[in-house]
Amino acid sequence: ECMPLSAAKTALDRVKGIKREIDVLGHFETFDFAMILPQTATRSAGIVAQRILERIKGEEIASLGVSNSQINIAFGLASYPQDGKTAGAIMAAAAEAKKHARKTSIAIVEYKAMT
Repeated sequence: ECMPLSAAKTALDRVKGIKREIDVLGHFETFDFAMILPQTATRSAGIVAQRILERIKGEEIASLGVSNSQINIAFGLASYPQDGKTAGAIMAAAAEAKKHARKTSIAIVEYKAMT
């Protein structure tokens, strides 16, 4: 089930408060978002993902019709060159890690940890 648009906008505003100017945030697949973090090691990307998770779930979005228990967040992390040498390969690796995160209910999964 999708998050109401007003709640999604609030969540994205919270993400925008964390991302750097150099980072790119965009729509990915049907209901997801991707963030590209140039010049960021996988460990640092994991810290960013943890900060996003805490920021989104840190304050209730209940006033917008969504409780924190209803928010399901999964992060898949992949990096260059360890997980792929092309943008497509890295995105595919991140998508696989995200799929694994959703299946296992582990919020943040690194692709290299799966292989």
